[in-house]
Amino acid sequence: FILTYSDRYFLKYFSNLSEVGIYSLGYKFGMMVSILLLAPFQQFWTAEMFAIAKRDDASKVFRDFFTYSTFFSILFCFGLSLYIKELIEIIAVESYWSAYAIVPFISLAYIFIGMHGLAICGILIEKKTKFIAYSTAWAVIANIALNFALIPRWGAIGAAVATIIAFWIRLYTAYRYSQKLMPLKYEWGRINAALSLAVFMVIVAYSLPIDNFAARITLDTIILLTYPMILYLAGWFHQKEKELIMNFARHPINLIQAVKSFRNGT
Repeated sequence: FILTYSDRYFLKYFSNLSEVGIYSLGYKFGMMVSILLLAPFQQFWTAEMFAIAKRDDASKVFRDFFTYSTFFSILFCFGLSLYIKELIEIIAVESYWSAYAIVPFISLAYIFIGMHGLAICGILIEKKTKFIAYSTAWAVIANIALNFALIPRWGAIGAAVATIIAFWIRLYTAYRYSQKLMPLKYEWGRINAALSLAVFMVIVAYSLPIDNFAARITLDTIILLTYPMILYLAGWFHQKEKELIMNFARHPINLIQAVKSFRNGT
């Protein structure tokens, strides 16, 4: 509760209700990745994780699922961050349009939330859930301190930055605890590369002084399509992944069969 809602109380105290409303709107859009993507992933993973842990290839499956689920979260948040300004201009009154600037920050925080839910598999499998409480406690302490430090100076943006850092601290500490219980080699290099590129391209998109609505939509679409192309050309995807992408593109039904095979361990 403190991690999710304390920022509103600090904003209300140090700023005004108008900024709280703008921040709340941006927060709701930013957490869409949790509702539309992370929740289904987590539901599937919770049901399958313990069975997968008994498989001979458990380490590889844990690694791959972490990489792919995180990548899809990044891709979703990247697209949302690009189009959110136009979306808010359509559905909200002009006084709330500035909420779009909050969305990329909150989206990033929820990417960390999704990564946390997957990175704690060692804690859950070994039934050492006290470590989840420890990591959350560290995050809460950091969140309160950062809210005090950043909100008076930067307002809603300060609250968003505090949220990102707090959820990253929870991810990092929980990951460290989990690794001691069940060491896994995650593909941090690939994940950091995909995330860094997405952040950089969002910054570039937000820096371009284009006011025309249709022109912004066109540019956002170009940037969105350019992102996976850069990753592809840079060798981010493994050869087997490239072949799977082409296979699923030609025969979508194969994706369903692949999920069934994954669940059955075949």
